[in-house]
Order: sequence, then structure tokens, then C-alpha cells
Amino acid sequence: MLTNTMASSAPVPTNLHSHASSVPLLNGTNFSEWRENVEFTLGVLDLDLALTSEKPPELNDKSTKEDKELHKLWEKSNRLSLMFMRMTISANIKSSLLQRN
Repeated sequence: MLTNTMASSAPVPTNLHSHASSVPLLNGTNFSEWRENVEFTLGVLDLDLALTSEKPPELNDKSTKEDKELHKLWEKSNRLSLMFMRMTISANIKSSLLQRN
């Protein structure tokens, strides 16, 4: 597996699409199977922080280095998890989802 190591964070797969291909597309009738596969895959990829913990408090001038690192890791996990989930949802369902900036 190819990875891209970012400073002070875990390696990240360079091709989420290859992992998404192993997850069945959410089609409206297979939510339980889809959810289980998404949670497992994101866990294996170490991208499930946003699924397993609350969003950290907003950063401020009193935030520690650890606070900043946790916030950065959580935001990255959230962004990549959402991308991964969108890649595994059928087009007819995906078209009704809100877009995030």
C-alpha cells in the first residue's frame, strides 16, 4: 500500500478510490452492510477519528500544541471520511446530499 506521510500525523493512503472499491455502494436497501464496511475500512486506514470522537473545541490563543495537533488530525479525518463515504454512495442518493465547502 502506498502512503503519504504528513508531518506529525499517521500515514494516509494515496488512493482512497482503491479502498472504496471494496465497499458496496449504498443503494438505499443496504445501509447496515454499507455502514459496517465503511466503519471497518476507515478504521483500518486510521481515518475514523471523526467517527469515534466528538469534534475538538475551536482553537484559541490558549490552545496547546497538543490541542492544535488533535484539531488538525480530527479535521483531516472528517474531510477524508466524508470524501470516502461520498465515493461509496450511489449517484441517485448522492445527488440529494448537501455539499460541504
